[in-house]
Amino acid sequence: MGITAEQIRKDICILGKLHSGTSEDPEKKYLEEIQVHEQQEWDLEYVHQKTGEQRWFHNVAMGSEVNGKKKISWFCQIVPLTEK
Repeated sequence: MGITAEQIRKDICILGKLHSGTSEDPEKKYLEEIQVHEQQEWDLEYVHQKTGEQRWFHNVAMGSEVNGKKKISWFCQIVPLTEK
């Protein structure tokens, strides 16, 4: 995607830069909406920051609680364009 894991760890909002201009709602805060013990899945089109290539990704995020604090686990998988 052209963004490092370290950049994402420092500021999750950097993922907003990946949205293409045609995304449904690039400002939607998908990860913030997830509650503890909840899982959400969604598909989004992202733009690779170095190549400019547009790709679809299937996202899965799960909320959990660790030491009394809400934590989010997020997984992202490329979806071949022929399937979208």
